[in-house]
Amino acid sequence: MPDIALPRRYRAKPPWGLGVLLFGSFGLFLLKVGVETSVPGWGTALLGVLLAGFCAGALYVRTRCFATVDRQGIIVRRTFRVRRFAWDDIHDIRTVNAPPGDRGIAPGTSAYLYRTDGRRMILPFLDDNEMTGVEQEVEGLRSLLTEHRRADWAPDPQAEPRIARQAARWESGHRYAVVTGIVLVVLALIVFLTGS
Repeated sequence: MPDIALPRRYRAKPPWGLGVLLFGSFGLFLLKVGVETSVPGWGTALLGVLLAGFCAGALYVRTRCFATVDRQGIIVRRTFRVRRFAWDDIHDIRTVNAPPGDRGIAPGTSAYLYRTDGRRMILPFLDDNEMTGVEQEVEGLRSLLTEHRRADWAPDPQAEPRIARQAARWESGHRYAVVTGIVLVVLALIVFLTGS
């Protein structure tokens, strides 16, 4: 059973690669707009300021999200909301693997907190893009979960069926999204090739 020191915080790695990608791609876009269109110089400059503000905002928001584990429970901070889950309010903590071949730049393994009602919430930056050994980390969190719950804590018998239904919905939604994406790409190719 892994030993986890508290408090523990899971944050994003410094987003240098993402920053270079965003600013570089928008810079090339601005260069193309400035050269190939009749937009006045002030319009291109204004567009550049807006795009730079968007990039800086996206990078700032990424640094504001985190998950913290302490003796009272788990805190999940998103862009505009902070949620605290006491240990007794957590049914389980599990890893979920992305479907094979679907990973792309998304994490292959992510950690989720399951509430006592069976609903789940992703633990930000507790994934294999941000750290190695996600499964061991989650095992350590699960041991903390059993250690910090009340002695008389009992799981809701409806939680596991709800979790199973939710997993089936996620899988069905994922298949639907993949099929929709393929259809849209095929339609875009047909429109592009036929010139319609």
